[in-house]
Amino acid sequence: MVDLRDDNSERVKYSFGEVPVYAEQGCISSYPNYREVAHWHNDIELIAVLSGHMQFSVNGAEVTINDGEGLFVNSKQVHFGFSSDRGECRFICVLIEPFSLCPFGWFAEKYVSPLVAGSPFRAFSRSDRPDLFGAIEQMYAAKSSPASPVMAVSLAMRIWSDLCSFVGLRAQSSAPPQGHAPDSLRNMLAFIYKHYGEKLTLSDIARAGNVCKSGCIALFRQYLRDTPVNYLNEYRLHMAKDMLEKGHSSVTEVSMACGFPSVSYFISLFGKAYGAPPLKYARASRGGEQFIHKKI
Repeated sequence: MVDLRDDNSERVKYSFGEVPVYAEQGCISSYPNYREVAHWHNDIELIAVLSGHMQFSVNGAEVTINDGEGLFVNSKQVHFGFSSDRGECRFICVLIEPFSLCPFGWFAEKYVSPLVAGSPFRAFSRSDRPDLFGAIEQMYAAKSSPASPVMAVSLAMRIWSDLCSFVGLRAQSSAPPQGHAPDSLRNMLAFIYKHYGEKLTLSDIARAGNVCKSGCIALFRQYLRDTPVNYLNEYRLHMAKDMLEKGHSSVTEVSMACGFPSVSYFISLFGKAYGAPPLKYARASRGGEQFIHKKI
């Protein structure tokens, strides 16, 4: 389950103890239907593609990133990665909470606030930003170092320095950046995160965003390229996968806990999303196997 802050943003589980930095390597095939669950957080996000390719959606705008390319996603943007052709993509993801790393108030005012108030996202490559791409790779490698927290702080400052010249600093404005997803959508996503295990209808989701049903559908299509019900099901599948991998529950218990109306419906959706029925997937994951989804 997504852990939410008071403002309904995601509370990230950091990789370096008390240092607010996250670094992990992932594969797009590990997500249902080769698609991350759309989310947002206060942290900035950096993606470095190591092999393959994928698309990335930020507030409804899409960009393709290939092997040797990367993406900066600013704070509080609704975003997700996906592979439209179900091709594999291996990548490193780094998150940095910008204000927690500020040593002085003036530093935040001059070098942090203007950047997070600026461009929602920017693409780059290893060839045009070698220091930035390399720092992302080094951040992931730093997890195995005895001095990993110190290295994380050092690399985070290196990354921020590069972003200041790459993304640029602009005067802070009271108006939200162009292309920002509306609060109504954020509220509906938070509602799904909190209540996915319950019986939910389109009306319930729309009510959480204080919009009508047609307005709810329009927002999901514009910013997530999805329908509200399909997004709900994909989030449920994501949570079901985590439960199955932990091995503490039966297929029936997982289905009920994740809000699916019937076990047969859950089994059908899970098989299409992950390439194997839930029981087979659970047994294989506990044995260290990994399913490579068939292209459909």
